[in-house]
Formats: sequence, C-alpha cells, structure tokens
Amino acid sequence: MDKERLISLLDRHARGTCTLEEERELNLWFEKASEKGDWSWSDTEKRQIDVELKESIDRTIQKSVFINRSYRGFLKIAAMLMLISAIAFLFWQHHPSNAKSVIEYAVSKAEAGKRVNLKLSDGTMIILNAGSRLKYPLSFGDNIREVELLEGEAYFDVAHDDTKPFIVISDKTRTQVLGTAFNIRAYRSFEDIKITVTRGKVGVCKTDKNNRSVGAAILLLPNEQLQISRSTGDQKKVHTDGNEILGWTQGKLIFNNERMADVTTLLENTYGVQFKFANETIGRIRFSGFFNSSDSFKEILFSIAKANNLKYIQTGNTITFKLTSINP
Repeated sequence: MDKERLISLLDRHARGTCTLEEERELNLWFEKASEKGDWSWSDTEKRQIDVELKESIDRTIQKSVFINRSYRGFLKIAAMLMLISAIAFLFWQHHPSNAKSVIEYAVSKAEAGKRVNLKLSDGTMIILNAGSRLKYPLSFGDNIREVELLEGEAYFDVAHDDTKPFIVISDKTRTQVLGTAFNIRAYRSFEDIKITVTRGKVGVCKTDKNNRSVGAAILLLPNEQLQISRSTGDQKKVHTDGNEILGWTQGKLIFNNERMADVTTLLENTYGVQFKFANETIGRIRFSGFFNSSDSFKEILFSIAKANNLKYIQTGNTITFKLTSINP
C-alpha cells in the first residue's frame, strides 16, 4: 500500500466511513508492516502523517462527545486509538532520534590556584574550588536538574523551581533540593565527604553504583553539615558555621581540626605545589588555623610548621615536611 493510500484510509477510519473492504485492507497492511517493520518515511511524509494522526485523534474526541455510548461505538473508538498508538510506536522504533532529544554535557575544571564561577541554564550559580571538576547539561530536561561533582569542592546557589528538583551526584551521595544554597567538599583523597547548608534545606542519601538512591534521605537545615566517612560509610550530622565553610570562596584558608594530609591537598590546589611527608605519621596530625588571602605562602608554611613542631625543605615546587628532633 502506498503512503497516500494509508493516510486516506486512516482518515476514513477515524471518520467511521471505511467500507468493510477498506477495513480489511487497513488491518492487513498493519499486520504485514508490524511483522516486517521495513518501511521508511521522508521528512515531508513524516510531518504529513503526524498532522493526519493528530487531526484524526481530535476529530474522534470531538465526535465521541455526541455519539451514542453503545458497546459498538466504544469498540470502534478503542480500535482506532489502538491502531494509531501502534503505528506511533513503530515510528518511534525506527526513528528513535525523533522521539527523544539528545542532552549535551559540559565539564568545567578549576585549575590549581583558581576558582571558576558558573551560571547554569536555569540560573543556578556555582563556584568551583581549585582542583575541582563539575559535569552539567548545557540545557536541563523537563523533569529534573542533575549535575555531577566529579572531584573537589563546589558551592551551589540553586535557582528555585518547584517543578524540577535540583540534584547533585557526588561520589556515592545524592543531594536533592528545589532551591537553596549549600557546599559540597568531596576531594577523593579526603577521609570524609562534607555537605553543608547555608540557606534553605537539602536531603542527602547514599547511592549505589548506578547513582540510584539507597536508604532514607537525611534532612539538613542552615548551618548543619553531614559528614560521610569514605571508609565505613558512617554518617554524622553536626552544627557548624556556614560562613566559615564558605571562606574559600573569598580566598580564605580555614582549617578546623583537619588532617595534615587534607591541609596539604588544599594547599597544593591553591598554590600549585606538591607536598611530601618524611614520616607517614605527619599526614595524620590534626591542624586548625585561619589564613587570609593576603597572607603569603611562606607565612602559611611557617605557621603550619611551627604549630605542629615540624620543619620543611623546599626544592622547586616540592615541599617536604619533617618532624623536628627534640633534644632531651
């Protein structure tokens, strides 16, 4: 059957004016086409059949308001809708690219010593800390807004949208909001993932290898932080100072009982240097300190070494911390 004939029969079928012979012809075509699935349509023909199908459905809906609600009338409408649905399904099967648009993604990276500011298509503002990477769609779909923090730390100021939750996937965690502001620190070398809310509220849950939620979400309010252990998966919610957590967005370095291994990672990302420990125990030393963006790197090194009874040797861009010998 040629395509013009098919369109004509579909239209007559929707109007209820098909003869018995035309009904048989249409049913026979559909059975054969379903088995073979080998027809093709030009763009013009596809647009034409789309219009015909829509008009047929519209006419049937309008007609159904006035027709007698007899069993026979119901069967005729149901059969027609089933036929159109089946044809639409076959079109989708053979032309899947027309049924679903492809989402394009971008990856932004903050190099050592730099921070990156992003504005997403929905108006959400993001700041990436040095050494961080974020994957995000150039344009969000119809149902959700989802991004992935691949590495590092980021601050999210999410544009409010009741119809589309905003989701951040980050190393086996899923943080979901509608519109709020929060910080995620998830450097892979750190012992803990830390999620801190500065405005609004968020829900955080663990995920499986396919980034699907596992277990109940934990609710966080402003100045609350969820700490998730990488080694054990244990979760702990604590109260904190949101403004202090965001010090890095203004170039400040604020350490609160941090491992030296984590302190030096942040220094590496900020200043583009490399640290080594002459003794592995140095990496487990805990350090607290506050540095402004105006403090020089040498001042920061001196302060850290003195506070922890350490000395350091710098060769090029490599700094080695050593324990200071204590004389009896």
